[in-house]
Amino acid sequence: MSKKKKIALSFLLVAGLVLIIVPLLFRLQLDSANRAHINQFREAAKVEEQHLEKDFVSAYQEHLTDGNLLMSDKLSRLLDDNPEDGAAIELEEALDELPDALREQFREIIVNQKVIATINIPKIKQEHAVYYGTTTNILANAVGIVANTSLPYGLPGEYCVLAGHRGGKFSPIWRDIGALENGDTFTITNDSQRLQYQVYDIKIVTVDQTQYLQPAERDDQATAKVVLVSCDSSISEGRRILLFARLIEKQEL
Repeated sequence: MSKKKKIALSFLLVAGLVLIIVPLLFRLQLDSANRAHINQFREAAKVEEQHLEKDFVSAYQEHLTDGNLLMSDKLSRLLDDNPEDGAAIELEEALDELPDALREQFREIIVNQKVIATINIPKIKQEHAVYYGTTTNILANAVGIVANTSLPYGLPGEYCVLAGHRGGKFSPIWRDIGALENGDTFTITNDSQRLQYQVYDIKIVTVDQTQYLQPAERDDQATAKVVLVSCDSSISEGRRILLFARLIEKQEL
C-alpha cells in the first residue's frame, strides 16, 4: 500500500472516530448536567423554605381558570418547526399578562433557572428536570412547561402542557415517546408531591391545531391533566405528537 493511501486511510479512521466519540462525549455531558440538576432539585426539596408557596401555586391556577390561558396565536409558536425564534418572546409576553404579585416570583424562578419538578417516564427509561418556559436553553436537555399553562401540582382544573424535543443530534430527549400507549403511566415529582398520571389519548396533529394545547372548556373542578408535546418523529416537519394524561394518584412527600 502506498504512503498516500495509508495517510488517506488514517485520516478516514480518525475522522470516523471523531464522529463517533464527540457526540458520545457531548451526550454524556448533557446526561451528567441533567442528573446534576435533578439531584440539586431533590436536595432543595428537602428544605421547606425552597418550596413554592402553596398560595402562589393556587393563585396562579386561579388566574388560569379565570380564562387567562395562552391564546392560540402564541401557542402556535410552540408548534412551529422553528420554535426557538419565538420562545423568549412567548415567555416574556406570558409574564406580562400575570398579576403583579405572580409576575415577580415567576421572574425570579426563570432568572434563577429554578427546576419546578422532575418527570420520569419508565417505559422509555427517561427522567428529566422540568423548568418553566420553552426557551432554547431549557429544551436543549430538559422539559419545559409552556408559559401560561398550569404548574404540575395536582390541583383541580390543572392543564399543564410539557414540551420536550424528540431526540436530537447529541441528546435522546423523548426520542422514544412514540412508544407510549393509552394506559401507560409517568410520574411528575414537584417539591412536595409525587404525582402519577396515566395516558388516556394520543393525537398526531399539524402545527396549526393549537386548540389541543388548552382545555376544551374551563372546569376548575376537573381532574388535573398533563399534555406531553413533542415532534411526531425525530425527522418530522409540521406534525406533533400530543399525549394526554390525567392524574390518578397523588402522594405527599
